[in-house]
Amino acid sequence: MQELKEVGRPVVRVDAADKVTGRAKFTDDLCPKPCLEAKLLHSTIANGRVVSIDTSEALEVPGVVAVFTCFDVPDIAYPVAGHPWYADSAAAKRDQADRKLLDDRVRIYGDNIAVVVGEDTVACDRALRKIHVEYEEYPVVYDALESMKGTEVPVQERKPDNIAAHSCAITPDDKLAEAGYKTVDEALAVTNRRVVDALGGLPAHKLHCSVLAEESIKSAVKDYYDRSGIAYDRSKFPEDCGSCESCRMV
Repeated sequence: MQELKEVGRPVVRVDAADKVTGRAKFTDDLCPKPCLEAKLLHSTIANGRVVSIDTSEALEVPGVVAVFTCFDVPDIAYPVAGHPWYADSAAAKRDQADRKLLDDRVRIYGDNIAVVVGEDTVACDRALRKIHVEYEEYPVVYDALESMKGTEVPVQERKPDNIAAHSCAITPDDKLAEAGYKTVDEALAVTNRRVVDALGGLPAHKLHCSVLAEESIKSAVKDYYDRSGIAYDRSKFPEDCGSCESCRMV
């Protein structure tokens, strides 16, 4: 058997001493001093459009260098940061390029609509509180199915029905028959039941705890189990999924 040189041998971290003594450099340490700081102004509505922004009072705050708004940035849209960018051959998979650096079209509560640049954090915070924004507010729709019927003002101007894309998955009847099923619904119900049984009776769905308070979510999950023929007994399910503090079993 080949003798291993590294496995089973204690290794000293190369940065351990620097970190515990404070010599290690972190991002903030590498920033040249003095330097300017910036803070974003977020929208206070969930759906609408910025009509105007008055920054005159903010610019008078001592230490403020500049204030930029959604009306100052280039008219260049991009998808949500961090999502993959597909090549032209798979352009249909791309996210909607619907965001600018600062956007006058508000689609969520807290969208970035302006930014203050100042000599320090205190100046930026004071200036943010002195920016006055006028909105044209649109109705907020909380139900995804309802929004797919179309809204008075669509979320995406190029998608009047609020449907970003369509996809179609077809399972040929002969493939279903080979697997021993008559319909896709039957296959899903049986497969899900097997997963539930493998988990000792726990449901095969895990939702983030932030949505568990929504009765509509709980109702939808129960309805799914009812339609799948799986017994739903919430009292038998543990409150924690066991893998993290943020998610729970439903």
